Amino acid sequence: MRLATVIAITCLVLFWFMPARTETRLAIVIGNSNYTHTTPLPNPARDAELMATALASVGFDVTKLIDADQATMKRALVEFGRKLRSSDSVGLFYYAGHGVQVKGENYLIPIDANIADETEVPIAGVNVNEFLATMERAQSRLNIVVLDACRNDPFPGSSRSGSRGLTRVEAPSGTYIAFATTPGQVAEDGSGTNSPYTAALARAISTPGITLEQVFKNTRKAVQAETESRQTPWETSSITGDFFFIPGAQSADNTPPATTPSAAASPVRSTPDPTIEVTFWNSIKDSNSPAPFQTYLAQYPSGAFAALARLKLQEFDQAAIAPTAAPLGKPVATPSYLFPLSSTQALTAQQLSGIDCDQLWVARNEIFARDGYCFQTARAQIYFGNVNCHSSSLDILSPLEQQNVAQIKKWEGLKSCR
Repeated sequence: MRLATVIAITCLVLFWFMPARTETRLAIVIGNSNYTHTTPLPNPARDAELMATALASVGFDVTKLIDADQATMKRALVEFGRKLRSSDSVGLFYYAGHGVQVKGENYLIPIDANIADETEVPIAGVNVNEFLATMERAQSRLNIVVLDACRNDPFPGSSRSGSRGLTRVEAPSGTYIAFATTPGQVAEDGSGTNSPYTAALARAISTPGITLEQVFKNTRKAVQAETESRQTPWETSSITGDFFFIPGAQSADNTPPATTPSAAASPVRSTPDPTIEVTFWNSIKDSNSPAPFQTYLAQYPSGAFAALARLKLQEFDQAAIAPTAAPLGKPVATPSYLFPLSSTQALTAQQLSGIDCDQLWVARNEIFARDGYCFQTARAQIYFGNVNCHSSSLDILSPLEQQNVAQIKKWEGLKSCR
């Protein structure tokens, strides 16, 4: 009896400290904006970029398509179904762009669709129900479908029946389906850089410790507030378990997530995976949009690259208020550099005293980057990259540049920078 007890305790301890099995997360994200034969939409391409970034930040392997024609969309969806079949995974499909309903079926509209009347929609479009069936046959653990595809009627001049938006869809087994607005209604494309729905969803995904259902509840509340209740997102589900984009101790409304006996018996592992964080940062560090850096900070407020993300956001703010043209005879400042003229002009105490340690680090290393220095540290390689580097010698700097580096190091010492 004692031996059995010891074995049981040993097995429990080993189970407790076993590393959690990595969950396979696969996503396909499509954003169609530049339509050839119907009204272009300004935001879907940007929405897809934002959603791809948000999903990558929570561990999804993302396939992203921007402005896809029918052949590209269908080929990508077939390949995605094959990936789901080959793994015990969570699959997520996101689409932003034109979508229509015809005779109780929903169709996503590729950018090359040339549709004269509704009888041509099934030929030129992509049937949502067919793809849902493909996901169901894959028998993945959980499927999530997000459709921000009810923007307006893209074919107002055709002889369509006049149905607005998309029609209601019954979720196949193990599937969660989310619409940007209520079936039969039209969603707003938004006056900003993203649609109200996708912007709210990206923020909700970055909230730790809330279930899949709560993510979409939070999204619905935000969209209703943003649109003054003109738009109400809608979902249908056949899932039975809980899914968390980011595991955590409690939900955003301070209500502990529901637990099952099996969940209660397992330790909660909410420590962010540093590999995912580095992969996420590498995917956004060269972005020309502030949204990915905002998403990073929402996910990793104290992350390894948080200070650099804040610096990038400051650069976007400065670029937004900068004059569009430089005075004649003066070089145009490069927004990616903190001090774009530090290779030709001496830095002053006034310039250096007002910036923090992370900015001093950038100011010092950007001098080397401009001269083609091949960085040796991971932090510098990730921030500046070594694509066009040609030297690992510290002697590549001019006397003026060396003077500026010495000045920056002096201020780093005065500020006790690490």
